[in-house]
Amino acid sequence: MAETDEDQKGAATPLIGETRRVLISASMDFKSRVRDWLQRLRLKTFCQHVGLLVALAGYTILGGLVFRRFEYPAELSKIQKYNTTLSIRRQYLIDTIVNNTDLANLDYLISLELDKYETILQASFKDGVPLRPKTDMAKWTTLTSVFFCSTVLTTIGYGNIVPVTTEGKAFCIVFALVGIPLTMTVIADWGRLFASTVSTVVRHIPPLPKSMRNAVVARRTSSYAFWAVCFLFLYLAAGAGIFVLWEEEWTFFDGFYFCFITMTTIGFGDLVPKKAKIHATLHPLHPGWFSPNLNYNRACTQTVCTVLETTTSTARTSS
Repeated sequence: MAETDEDQKGAATPLIGETRRVLISASMDFKSRVRDWLQRLRLKTFCQHVGLLVALAGYTILGGLVFRRFEYPAELSKIQKYNTTLSIRRQYLIDTIVNNTDLANLDYLISLELDKYETILQASFKDGVPLRPKTDMAKWTTLTSVFFCSTVLTTIGYGNIVPVTTEGKAFCIVFALVGIPLTMTVIADWGRLFASTVSTVVRHIPPLPKSMRNAVVARRTSSYAFWAVCFLFLYLAAGAGIFVLWEEEWTFFDGFYFCFITMTTIGFGDLVPKKAKIHATLHPLHPGWFSPNLNYNRACTQTVCTVLETTTSTARTSS
């Protein structure tokens, strides 16, 4: 009986040792895979991606400071000029009413002074000059200047603020010639990074049998397009909700409309955030915030185009 127990222990010992070796081998294999995965991340390459984004943000901020240097003094001078002229016309109007003794021509004189007063108002509105006594109503603040640079680089161009000085216009040409290719490079670089990440995830999905592959791929493409568009609308709705909280005059649809016009780079400029806290939150980071959004928007568009091409090809084949 003792010999039987010893035989069982002797037989179990190699089994335990083999199990231990298998576990150790599996652990080492897992560590090796993790190490290989970390090496594939290539910290240096990742730093290059981030470096491009930081360079774009720095270029945008620097451009904003230069534009402010050119445009802000000219805008203040124009505001002061219009305010002075408006004050003079206002005083003339008051004097016409108070000091006039010719009651027969009073209506004509008041109408004449009002026409001159309205002409000043129309000219200031055409030049986009806010007629306020406070200088903080000027458009070319630091944050707004940076925001203008971001709309130039992303080719959105809202048009709510533009350079008017010769120096500002000349710098805008040079800034765009250098900055737009840089922006497109950053967008393409992060787009490749995004595509590489998606491809890595897809490679780990088990392959389907050949008999099911074509039908499932077509169905999966349509499903991808549907969910991509759904996520896009949810993303736009989230942005619209934030803008509704910040902009009292905006409705939810106004915020949704603005987000869509921005992401598609249409940029009509009919709706632009006015609150300073929105400028402080979004404008300095606009290029970094916009690049992944533009990539996702292009991915959604490409997915929908693929579905339409597949549907058209299927319809032609069946006919």
